[in-house]
Amino acid sequence: KIKAKPTREEQAELAAYRHEDGTLVFPAIAFRNGLLSVATSYKPPKSKKGMAHYVAHVRPTEEYVPILNEDGLPISDYIIDTRKGVNNNCRPPAGIVLHRPKINSWQVNLGLLYHPDFIGVENPSEWLQKLLNDAGALNGVGAFRPQKKGWFGMYQVKQIL
Repeated sequence: KIKAKPTREEQAELAAYRHEDGTLVFPAIAFRNGLLSVATSYKPPKSKKGMAHYVAHVRPTEEYVPILNEDGLPISDYIIDTRKGVNNNCRPPAGIVLHRPKINSWQVNLGLLYHPDFIGVENPSEWLQKLLNDAGALNGVGAFRPQKKGWFGMYQVKQIL
């Protein structure tokens, strides 16, 4: 039998998350997971427990967050990025071509629920901003992010309200 090979557009669309109205979204849990991942590297002053213990209760307010352009409008289109990848599920590992959605400039408005008294430091919002910025640089979100040996999906927190 011959497997039906998806077109580059179909393969990229499979990797994209979309809202019912067709706009692109990120799973909000990806930002939280990045936060927890980098928090394991920090320990608050005068504390025996690591920072991950204090931020484990942080939760996103919604399941998916819309991806916005510079003007704050939802994005529904992307560029198809094509590059070589490695399929490690076969022996020996095989080189394959991957087609992924790519958005050059984006922003999100992410809501996180947290209890400031549980974080255990003087300025919890400053700590959260630092941890989220580190998560954006080290982990990122989406396909081909730094956590997966890529360089897309990095982000920086501009403001915590």
